[in-house]
Amino acid sequence: CDLVNKGTAKEQCVWVSKGDVNSPTITPNMSVLNKGLNYVPITGRPPALGTKIVKNNGCLDAFTKLEFGLDTNEPAQCKLDYVNANYSDMQFYVGGTNYYQMNHVQEMRLPSPVTESGEVAPLFKNDGTFDLYVRCQDANGNKNDDVYVVEYCVKKGPDSTVPIIEKTSIISGSPVKYKADNVPIEIYVNEPAQ
Repeated sequence: CDLVNKGTAKEQCVWVSKGDVNSPTITPNMSVLNKGLNYVPITGRPPALGTKIVKNNGCLDAFTKLEFGLDTNEPAQCKLDYVNANYSDMQFYVGGTNYYQMNHVQEMRLPSPVTESGEVAPLFKNDGTFDLYVRCQDANGNKNDDVYVVEYCVKKGPDSTVPIIEKTSIISGSPVKYKADNVPIEIYVNEPAQ
């Protein structure tokens, strides 16, 4: 047993052995996916297996946040990219963290690749069908040779959805100064708006 994620709140003991030659297996995490979206398995697409994220068997709405999860059968570091590359050449860690863990959560949003937690993520592109390629590595250095694909499409055409207020600088229910004529407030929405 070796300690991974040393010095963090995610420390854990994992089995490390030269005899372990199996790479982590990847499956979709149903509990993390945005409400109203579903996973559809991708099969028969050699050499990749994976999942497609759909909304009512169709594309996702433009300018909406996409959050999905992947599980591994053992603690692993997972990376993703828009190009099918080797593990070491992939740009992003799933969820912006290189922790060895079994549950990996990825958040993506337009128009910025910066998530709510401040991590840089792949840009959630608009107008088309996109593939994110995922590879994971366990504490023994085993990486999955067969890439796992997360496919999604975003509706084409103009954005017809109303902006959604996601956060304000004044927390709901907070007091403001009595008889204040002017209270500065910042409003954060999910897309460029006036």
